Amino acid sequence: MPVVAQDNGVCSLIEAIENANATSGQPHDDCAAGSNSGADTIVLPSNGSFSVTTYDNYSYYGYNGLPEVSSAIIIEGNGLDH
Repeated sequence: MPVVAQDNGVCSLIEAIENANATSGQPHDDCAAGSNSGADTIVLPSNGSFSVTTYDNYSYYGYNGLPEVSSAIIIEGNGLDH
């Protein structure tokens, strides 16, 4: 079952990547809009925890947990261990 982004006032990593990839508009109003003039930066929350429990973009790359990154994106881990 693919991941479905929810309009719940919380910016998920999936929504942030999809907004950063967008060439126009803002697909998810929970997150900042992407920029066409350079790399977008996604800052992960401190003490955050991320679990991949389902898949996204199966039709492109198989069972991956996150959407395809199709633009320049910087992800700042904010001190998270991985």
